[in-house]
Amino acid sequence: MSLISEALRKVQNQRAHNPELGFDDKNQSFNYMDRPNRTGLMVGLGVFIIILIGLVAGLTVILINKDTSQTDQKTISAKSETLTPEPVAQPSISKPTTEVVNPGTELPTPAKPIAEPNQEIVDWLAQSKVTGIRITDSSSKVILNNDAFMPDDVVNMGLGLKILKIEEQRIILIDSNGVKYVKLL
Repeated sequence: MSLISEALRKVQNQRAHNPELGFDDKNQSFNYMDRPNRTGLMVGLGVFIIILIGLVAGLTVILINKDTSQTDQKTISAKSETLTPEPVAQPSISKPTTEVVNPGTELPTPAKPIAEPNQEIVDWLAQSKVTGIRITDSSSKVILNNDAFMPDDVVNMGLGLKILKIEEQRIILIDSNGVKYVKLL
């Protein structure tokens, strides 16, 4: 038993003179385990896990909302693909009406002459492709030639063509001269 006591005293003396071996000045005892304080590490790990869960939940909500809007667009696109083929672009020009006028009354003069449809716009509309449409009360959108457009957006700057109205079966466009064009879906 005395050999063990001597060995313990010898180790205590060595550690008392050498602080690297684990002598604890505060408690005047030996730190045999030599473990660092881990409470800060655990708190940091807990905060990290909470932030990670929040990010996953937020991204899930965003993806679910995005997925439902894409499903609506796919449904409308599927409807438009099952329609019977019709002419792609039909310029809509208001024709003058003929009225029977009593003799002696003056005929109303038209405010402005009727503009002719631009053949370049008709050709551009014929080759353009609508791949999706979303109709809502606040912000309808159409995907035309792989770009998303809303009403009053310019779809072709060179031709001066912009979207006037987006409907379920057609898109109404207008050029800089006020001529309306219809793109059927």
